[in-house]
Amino acid sequence: MGLITVTGKVGKGKKAIDVDFLVDSGAIYTLLPERVWKKLNIKPFEELKFTLADLTVISRQISEVWLE
Repeated sequence: MGLITVTGKVGKGKKAIDVDFLVDSGAIYTLLPERVWKKLNIKPFEELKFTLADLTVISRQISEVWLE
């Protein structure tokens, strides 16, 4: 079993950049590095709590972008 990556575009409005994504077939949300947020001028609009496999609860800010 290995790691699978794909190259895709992520954007907000008309701005977009290419990003290499690590594929996780069980994921509901996509994580983006801070440098991508800054380059696209993405602003978070909400903070959600997530429970990890070891039952640790973390908070993360979320936003919306388009993926291609």
